[in-house]
Amino acid sequence: MKEYDILNAIGDVDETAVKNAKVKRKSRRRIFICAGSLAACAAVAISVGFASGYFGTWGVASQIPADESKDTLAPAHGYVPVYYVQDGKIAAKKHYLQLSAEGVFTVWREENGIGDEVELIDVNIQDNGKATVDESTAQYEAGDRFVLNLTVSNEIEAYYDKTDSELLLDSLEQTMCGYQNIDFDEYNLILA
Repeated sequence: MKEYDILNAIGDVDETAVKNAKVKRKSRRRIFICAGSLAACAAVAISVGFASGYFGTWGVASQIPADESKDTLAPAHGYVPVYYVQDGKIAAKKHYLQLSAEGVFTVWREENGIGDEVELIDVNIQDNGKATVDESTAQYEAGDRFVLNLTVSNEIEAYYDKTDSELLLDSLEQTMCGYQNIDFDEYNLILA
């Protein structure tokens, strides 16, 4: 076969066959890949939103009143061992709580059968850290000695007759020192 015969053979090709050969069909596989990619991106965006707290938390109602949450970040939540006196011993029960002194104290009070008249007045954590402030930055170097000063209303003394006062105050110390993940070197209970 000569070159001329090949060109003639090519030239005699039917035009409809050429048009059909040029048509590209979109595969359904490509559509599924695009849809799958969009779904994966949406899942990642929603997961990041929940992880960052932008959309709220999974199944946990916030314990911060709406008017207070506008300007502050919500404290974290976690399982907190709350100590209480039972049958002449200190026992513990874990509660899923907002990690705030007020929230933990309220549950401690309920577990020990103490009324609302006993109030948490102040929580003060002192350490031997050092603050450095210059024109544009502020730095704080945490210390290695921590003191928890807890101020409670003196109405707690009315419950000393109902429960062993030493055990009751020990359960308060264990509860309030335990939820913060700080090893306190000193604990001071102040009644006011």
